[in-house]
This record gives sequence, structure tokens and C-alpha cells, in this order.
Amino acid sequence: MSLLETLRTHYQNHNRDEARQAVADGSALHRASAAEIERCAAVAKHYIDFEAAKACYRHLVAHHPDDLRYRNLLAETLTQAGDFDAAKAELCDALARNGAHSRSYFNLSLIHQAEADDPDIRAVSDLLEAGVADPNDQYALRLALGKWLDDAGDHDGAFAQIDAAKKSAPVTYNHEAQAAFFGRIKETFSKQFFAERAGQGDPSAAPVFVTGMPRSGTSLLETLLARKGGAAALGERIEMSLITQKIAEDRNARAGYLDVVAVLTEEELQKYGREYCEETSLLAPEADRLVDKNVLNFQRAALIDLLLPNSTIAHVRRNPLDTCLSCYFQTMDPAAFPFIFDLENLGRYYLLYADLMAHWDEVLPGRIEHVDYESIVSDQTALSSFCKKAGLGADVEQKGAGEDIIATSSAWQARQPITESSVGKWKKYERHLAPLISVLEEGGVRIN
Repeated sequence: MSLLETLRTHYQNHNRDEARQAVADGSALHRASAAEIERCAAVAKHYIDFEAAKACYRHLVAHHPDDLRYRNLLAETLTQAGDFDAAKAELCDALARNGAHSRSYFNLSLIHQAEADDPDIRAVSDLLEAGVADPNDQYALRLALGKWLDDAGDHDGAFAQIDAAKKSAPVTYNHEAQAAFFGRIKETFSKQFFAERAGQGDPSAAPVFVTGMPRSGTSLLETLLARKGGAAALGERIEMSLITQKIAEDRNARAGYLDVVAVLTEEELQKYGREYCEETSLLAPEADRLVDKNVLNFQRAALIDLLLPNSTIAHVRRNPLDTCLSCYFQTMDPAAFPFIFDLENLGRYYLLYADLMAHWDEVLPGRIEHVDYESIVSDQTALSSFCKKAGLGADVEQKGAGEDIIATSSAWQARQPITESSVGKWKKYERHLAPLISVLEEGGVRIN
């Protein structure tokens, strides 16, 4: 059996210690190819075993010291695990080997707070001024420089870099198709639909879904919930998305699960809900509550309610302009988030999201718990209230099984002391946000 197969078997059988031991066995790593070891690291991260993933990447770095991709994979994993000093050390080593390595600068910008005279600002500025041929390198460098200029208080300079990066990205967003998809969701899931299916699905209360717009504060809420006794943060999981695909495949629905969800039997609803619980329980076997922070699950709130009627669904809300500005300053998977590369598209998508959330409140009144980001950072009362409703024990501050893992670009930010410094940040960039503000105001969003 290969090392990769061995790892998968151990994780699926809840044998996490054995999986780590298999990776710790130097002879097993030496026998495996670099490609297999990299796949082993990915499997370990899927099962939230970052110790095993770090061991795999450290082996690759030790045996391929000049392959900066491996060094960045290790740094990214260390960052997600909260070991920022070790991550910085790897990135600085990478830049010592190649002072123009764009991915290293970008990853460093995520965990390094810059000041006005920071040498990294000068270094990246010099690289861009000298000319960068590869558009992907230029994109990463501009994002890094934009983030550091924002740190240093140069908001005009920061926006110029971010805007140039986003405008250079070859990403297409089809708003009409997105609007049509959201419209189909609303048409499919009506009040009557839920009335006819009340109480079906798997009875487990373990799942806690944290959702909302990207950059709305979902990582912060996930981190705070993971500190409650018996809770584990699973990160942005794909299991619910995979279930939508499985429903479509099982029913031969080429156009997707929305075509067949209305004819699913009670047994099928229970089966799919149980499969979600079984898959996620492998990720944190000791935890009683499992926090899934896939922000796109706001589109699947109806399916979640059908399959897991006793689950908790938390929706994090944040000032629309702060949310959209933060999205614009980030890079995300263009396949999943193509709307973040243009301010007008960001505004249009935000309106679709807000409209769908209003629909859920209409057809599933009281089912979704709304948590305001501004309340979380200013007063823990709102968080305590939510935790009590969710049965998380607001006054228990024990470590959860996944507390130290944040597998998103918010890994550094979500671990910083809670402050109100990001509240109203959009006002520093107001002069640049006219296209976004115009779309939101036309859609009825009050700007304040």
C-alpha cells in the first residue's frame, strides 16, 4: 500500500495518530515521490491534520531547497496553523534565494504589517517599476504592495495598486446567469415547499454553518466559536457542494440539483444529511459541534435545512461597503468568486446575496441566526446570545479541536486582538468607490 493510500485509510478509520506516525516515518517519505508527498500533504490538510501536512512539506523543502513552490506551500500551511514566525522565516528564506519571487511577497503580505518606511514596500515598488513580464507575477506583487500601502496609511496608493491588479485579471463574470440561478433558487424553495417537508432529514445537531458574503467576518466568528468547549472549526468545507452534485447525479439531473430536489424522498433527505455528518465527523472526531465556514452555503440554506433540520445556520452581516471593499482587496478563486474583480460587479452580486437572504427570512422565518460583525467587535453580548441559542455554552472558553486552524486568507487577521479598526474603513477609500456606491444605492442599500 502506498503512503497516500495508507494515510487515507487511517483518516477514514479515525486513526489520526497512526496517520501522523506514517508521515513521521522517514523511510516512508524517502520511498515516496515528491508528487505523492505533495498529495499526502493535501490529504492531511483535507482532514485538518496540519501536523502531518507540515511534516510532508518540510520533507519536500529539505530535499528540494531551491523549489520555492514547496517552501511557499509550507509557509501557507504554517500560516493557517497560526505559526506566523515560522511562516515568515520560510518566506524570507525564499526571497533570499529569489528576491523577485511574487508568491513569496504575496504570502508575506498576508502576515506582515508594514510601516511607511518598510523595506518590503520599496523592494516590491522597485520590481514593478523595473517591469514585470509575467501577468500573474505582476498581479501578486500589486496585491502585496496594495496591502502594505494600506497598512502604512497610503490609501490612494494602495487603491491604485489593487485596482490595477484587478483590472489586469482575465476574469469574466456573467451577472445575468448568476441572477437567473438565484432566481431559480427562490422559485424552487417556497413556504409551501418547507411546510410539506418539515422535520425530515438527519436529526443531528452537530453541524454549525457560518455563512455570509466573503470578508464579512465569517472567519472571526468561526474562530470565536471554535474556542467553545467541544466545538471544532472545519474551515471552508466543500461537502455540502458535493452533496448538491451527488443529488443531481443520483437523479440524472443534468441541469443540477434544483431540478430534482422537490421529488427527493424522506429517506433520501435523511441519507444525504447523514452522509454530510459522517464525512465531517472524520475531520474532528472528538468534537460535538462542527463549524463549517463555507461562505457560499448561503446559497444552500434551504438544502441545509432540508437535510439537517436541527443544524445551526449563522449568517454574518457587515456594512455593505466595508464588505465589498475588503473583497476587492483580496484575491479569491475566480471560478467561485468572479465578481470580486470589478466594483460594479461586486455591488450587483451583493444585491443578489441580500435579496436571497431576505427570501430565506421570509420562507424560513427564524431559522437563520443573523450575527452583525460590528456587534462582535464592539460588544461580546451579541456573540454570547448567539452561542446560547446554538447550545455552544457562551461562558465556556475551552479549546476546540480545530481552534488553531484557519485555512483562509484571514488566517492572520482573525487571530489578532478584536478591535473596531476595520469598522467604517470604506470611508478612507470613498473617493474611489463611486461605481460600487452607485450600484448599491440604486439597489436600495442605504449608505452610512
